[in-house]
Amino acid sequence: MQQELNILDVLNRLNMKPVKTPKGRHWIYRCPFCGDSRKRDNHGHLYVEVNKNVWQCHRCGESGNALTLYARLTGQDTKSAYRELVGGMESRIKERPTPNTPPRPQPVRPYGSEPEMVSLEQRDAVYNALLDLLELEVRHYRDLVRRGFPAEIIKKEKFRSVPADYSLRAQVCRELLSRGYDLVNVPGFYKDRNGSWNFVASPGYFIPVRTALGMIAGMQIRADEGSPKYFWFSGHDVAFEGQIEVAGPQYDGPVWITEGPVKAKIAAYYLKRTTIGIPGVSAWRKAMPVLNDYRDRDKILAFDADAAINPHVAKNLQAFTEALYTERHRLKLARWSINQGKGLDDVILYLARQAHGQIEKQLVPMSLWDKVVGWLKKLFRKRG
Repeated sequence: MQQELNILDVLNRLNMKPVKTPKGRHWIYRCPFCGDSRKRDNHGHLYVEVNKNVWQCHRCGESGNALTLYARLTGQDTKSAYRELVGGMESRIKERPTPNTPPRPQPVRPYGSEPEMVSLEQRDAVYNALLDLLELEVRHYRDLVRRGFPAEIIKKEKFRSVPADYSLRAQVCRELLSRGYDLVNVPGFYKDRNGSWNFVASPGYFIPVRTALGMIAGMQIRADEGSPKYFWFSGHDVAFEGQIEVAGPQYDGPVWITEGPVKAKIAAYYLKRTTIGIPGVSAWRKAMPVLNDYRDRDKILAFDADAAINPHVAKNLQAFTEALYTERHRLKLARWSINQGKGLDDVILYLARQAHGQIEKQLVPMSLWDKVVGWLKKLFRKRG
């Protein structure tokens, strides 16, 4: 049976809070795509019509429904986003109206009607030019250092702060256009109500997501506050899906697999191993073509330490493992105590600061993963 997501449940899952006490059918939020107004804490332009399960920003024009909002902020296609939402919110999903019930009005610009994004080469050129025009604020530099990034990697990766000023962003776009860069169908760029170019913004800093050749396939924004902490630099004017980070392609040895570009970059630097960062645990299918390029090397799965107690994570980890096994990849699991950190980047920094020698050898089996290890052993015995 077809099911429809409740937009308020989706907003709660994204930890988005209304800026004003809801009145009537419209709930008002800050827009995560244009950065919205920063003059007043209780001021926002993203209007949610709860009766119709649709939303629209009256400042930048972005619009969609519950599913597209979640898909775009988590960097997934709508199919993967739907599976993830249904898996975690089954008890809150409303059934789609029967044929005797009038259908809900659709958004003005339904997701899926957008043109395809430009080629990797054009994205890389535009994003590099954009980052060259921006600076990294001291507070963001310090945050990256706190995360474990050394100065040379911060410079090499081109982390940059997102300009908070709307007019400054417009000026940057004009400069890009004057240098001959075409912004049409480049994810993250859009034309405002006056027909002027601007780009998606929220207080935070850009994280380039790179291919094995070092090209920028896409970018995330690490938000200074609020949730989600990370969202994709994309807009409603062009179709976009989360990209795969390939960090440390020059290294030999086993290939590590984790979630997100930041964890992948940290792991590659400290472990001296090629590390694949997937957009999210439910987006593992996107990583398969990349991993098949490293078929002759061992793979080490290093998802967050809550995999055994989070049903959604465990379910996707099992599906990912089975797919890799079917493709005849050699698999291992990295495991650690949750007391050392939740994510791979956390435990790597913990071990590095403890000066425990080779970090890779310190990622030992822990009881938290017993359930995952159990079904893996059964799987290997069954197919061995």
